[in-house]
Amino acid sequence: AGAALFGACGSSAEDSSLLADAVAGGATPRLPPSSGVRRFLNPRAMAGSLTRGGRLFDVVVWGGAGFTGRLIVEYLCRVVAREHPRLRWAIAARDRGKMEAVKAWAMARAGPLPPGAEEPAILVGDARSQESVDRIVGEARVVISAAGPFWTHGAPVVDACVRLGADYVDIAGETPWFKTLATRFHAAAEKAGVRIVPACGFDSVPSDLGTLHALLALRARTASAGADVRCFVVMSGKLSGGTMATGILMDSLGDEVAAQRADPFLVGGRPTGRAAAAAPRARERDLDSAEFDETIRAWVGPFMMATINTRVVRRSAELLRASPAFPELAGLYGPDFCYSEVQMARDEAVATALARGMPPVSKRQEMVSRGKLPKPGEGPSEELRAASWFKFGFVATAEDGTAVATTVQGGDPGYSETAKMVAESALCLALPERRARLPQGAGVLTPASAFGVLLVENLHTRGIRFAVEPAMPTAEGLQSPPHSHAPASKL
Repeated sequence: AGAALFGACGSSAEDSSLLADAVAGGATPRLPPSSGVRRFLNPRAMAGSLTRGGRLFDVVVWGGAGFTGRLIVEYLCRVVAREHPRLRWAIAARDRGKMEAVKAWAMARAGPLPPGAEEPAILVGDARSQESVDRIVGEARVVISAAGPFWTHGAPVVDACVRLGADYVDIAGETPWFKTLATRFHAAAEKAGVRIVPACGFDSVPSDLGTLHALLALRARTASAGADVRCFVVMSGKLSGGTMATGILMDSLGDEVAAQRADPFLVGGRPTGRAAAAAPRARERDLDSAEFDETIRAWVGPFMMATINTRVVRRSAELLRASPAFPELAGLYGPDFCYSEVQMARDEAVATALARGMPPVSKRQEMVSRGKLPKPGEGPSEELRAASWFKFGFVATAEDGTAVATTVQGGDPGYSETAKMVAESALCLALPERRARLPQGAGVLTPASAFGVLLVENLHTRGIRFAVEPAMPTAEGLQSPPHSHAPASKL
């Protein structure tokens, strides 16, 4: 497998032969100075990776040359490689030149690596060739996929992960993709003991883990199961060209896909108690108008990510209700658990604008071609990302009427924090000390059902703050931006 991998990477036949000898268990070879393998293959690397599951890489970032992919690479260089220098990881994409540029940029921002840390390897692969994908995935313990749209590019990577035994996380926000994963791969992944965890970025970590955190806060006050969680979103940020292109694709796929996207229970979570016959209930239907919300005494409108996030939270409810992999989460989500998500607006006019939604596909395509909207590969500048932020306010209510308010807040939602969220998700699977805290459950999971409180704790220490609030949320409190994105105090 090692020799085949380096054939895909463009290394020499000599490199491939040397690597094959090493993988087969022979003595560590003496590498010529020009060897492409020398960049990461040395006795320390061999001891650090090949003895942990027989894979060359703990983590491979698939799609590392894209806008969000390069931020993931930068986070791994700047933060993760310093704290975990024995981590062996690689960047994979089609274009070696682009990956070399991303690697140079990320390492320049990170500064010198600590002693013993290895630079990321560069692997050339193409999702249009299953053989090419298999060569790379076969040498990975965990794959981070940042190569969207996942509807068109994602299946070969997941297929390889399930067959070859690599865990998988991605940053997808495409509900038809979630349905494809659940239908096509869940049973096989569960049988293989492989965790497939989509939606590990801004879609849908704050919603999914925020709901879990709110229900745990509720449990501290009552033994009654969670009946209802309402989420109010405030955010400031810009879209990238990749996000724009995915939205255009999703809106162009026809009536069958549109019907899937409109299904509140597309990937599970239908109530199983007394409310089953009435589902979907009013707040389980996607908001499509401006409303004045009495809970926070403010206008709200549709949140553009709610049709994604609500489906993920409901799947978490179904998975954790049916077979709670984490014993401490048993009974958190009641049989008639209800989740809803809206965006808070400054006034009625803004809420009404939110309800109008995005322009038609043809108009967006025209705006992209004229440079009025970003193209794939483009995105908000570092300055814009530094000024961006999000805050999610949750109100959780138990079956006995007990209520609690919580928040999740952080910096640039779509990109900088997404890179952090998906990288930390991958580390839950890649680092032995973290993986040991996970249950044995496998299949097509969600962030909450796969990682539970572990990911909440890790993100909290990285500056994405989870807090129990002393009072119910107010418009003024939610609208105030976070004061800092520095590492937070203990939960």
